[in-house]
Amino acid sequence: MYRRQLSKALTHRDVRDLNEAVHFAEKRGKPLNTTIAIHPACLACHPEDVGDWISGLLNKLRIWRERDRGFGYFALWVSENYEGDRREHLHIMLSVPENERASLEAALRRWLPGRDEVVQLGRPTFRTDRHGRRINKALTYLLKQMTPQAWVALNRQVRRESCCPETAALVAAVMGKRCGVSRSLNQNTRKTFWATPATIQDHASQQTHEMMFKRRAAACAAA
Repeated sequence: MYRRQLSKALTHRDVRDLNEAVHFAEKRGKPLNTTIAIHPACLACHPEDVGDWISGLLNKLRIWRERDRGFGYFALWVSENYEGDRREHLHIMLSVPENERASLEAALRRWLPGRDEVVQLGRPTFRTDRHGRRINKALTYLLKQMTPQAWVALNRQVRRESCCPETAALVAAVMGKRCGVSRSLNQNTRKTFWATPATIQDHASQQTHEMMFKRRAAACAAA
């Protein structure tokens, strides 16, 4: 029998997968333009197994997007937790047409009866780093409960969290997977997409453009 394992933090492989999924969604013209925070502690009835409950909710969201609304499902998710009672919660980044945002929130609130804070919708914001690169602040926020190795792999350029900034409770493990991406954005889909000749040529052109931009930026900084 399969038994779920405890997941203490996002690994460097998790971080890379999430980063690549966001980039791939933008390449496909399906940018992850909506953020969703879900707090089971605010539900009218708290689930006994939060990890199992999250799996069911994500499946319901996928079906709603694909079958009921007729749109593809492009999403990623990260589960976070702190020591203490009922601290585990869920973050989702999702591609949603602007005219579907109200319907999405209404559906989530039907599925998740409880206090208003049980569901919070937002939008990603961005900043530009000192090298001129566009940084998705919503994504870096989702990466904060990562291992020290993952933090080093990101050159320590994002904030790593070891405790809750409000209560100082330590980051805690979750039962089962800590993160995931939709099938439309996973490694196999990305590999197949980039393997097509037209995509390879386009990707090479993009890499060349990015390299030229970095060289110009370095030249300006040295001037």
